[in-house]
Amino acid sequence: MNRASSAVYEMGSTFKLFATAMALDSGKVTMHDSFDASVPLRVGGFTINDFHGKHRVLTVPEIFIYSSNIGTGREALKVGQQGQQEFLKRIGLMDRVPTELPEVARPILPKRWSDLVTVTVSFGHGISVSPLATAVSAAAVMNGGS
Repeated sequence: MNRASSAVYEMGSTFKLFATAMALDSGKVTMHDSFDASVPLRVGGFTINDFHGKHRVLTVPEIFIYSSNIGTGREALKVGQQGQQEFLKRIGLMDRVPTELPEVARPILPKRWSDLVTVTVSFGHGISVSPLATAVSAAAVMNGGS
């Protein structure tokens, strides 16, 4: 079994690259914006914390550098559920990777998208994709979409 193309995983913090790119691409967030990460983020009855929180307002670059779940979640909420889904679709994370490999897994997507799902997907939980899909989508982000 080719685990790179035929297995799916919750990719965790690697998804923060996509959340940051999505926020910037949407035009709703700029590199000069800041988000409050001084307190946990409460969404849908759940509390989102940072693993090694700075407990202060963070700029967009700092959110990425410090891998802030709180900041990333706030960026995703600013873009919204529909914007997140459209971006993930556009970079290929909502479909099978188009390849000639015989074993290619489909992603496992949330059945229903809510604000909580929007936040958790922003930091790589609640959605499972193949390592190949992650690499192909990251390459597209880093190459300006191609």
